[in-house]
Amino acid sequence: MRSLFLALMAAASTPALAAEPFHFWFEGDVSRVAGFQSIEDHPCGEIAVVKVDKLPPFGKGRLTSEKAVELDASGKAIRRWPMPVNFTPVAVRDNRLLIEFADDRYWVEPDGKFQRAGKLALPTAKPAQCKTAVEFKDSDYVECQAFPDLGSRAPRTIAYEGICT
Repeated sequence: MRSLFLALMAAASTPALAAEPFHFWFEGDVSRVAGFQSIEDHPCGEIAVVKVDKLPPFGKGRLTSEKAVELDASGKAIRRWPMPVNFTPVAVRDNRLLIEFADDRYWVEPDGKFQRAGKLALPTAKPAQCKTAVEFKDSDYVECQAFPDLGSRAPRTIAYEGICT
């Protein structure tokens, strides 16, 4: 009985996902998408501002996220994370990626769940060589960095498209 009580208390203390407004790429009319706020100009085209409680997948549906990809030494994708437009990775821990834009930081999981992150002292990422043609279709904006995992400290190579200008 005590273990059931502790499990229920732990679940109750886990914060629910709060909806946040983010920028996404879009196709077609998104004005009726739940959480839609506006359409804005962006150096790479137009983006939709939509309040979501989970990031949409990349390349599927009316709204689409950017993506970050963890690569092994041979360039094979190990894991992928969705990211709102303009965000970039700044750290990784286990299966969560810490992304940042301006003063906003969020932990993101591969399924699109996210949680606002507090200020952290982060180790420095290092530029890395990686093969990304399949994942990013020869984009001119691809960057690869080796991030030390915040838990294990093992280096992990993450590829993503930087902000276009």
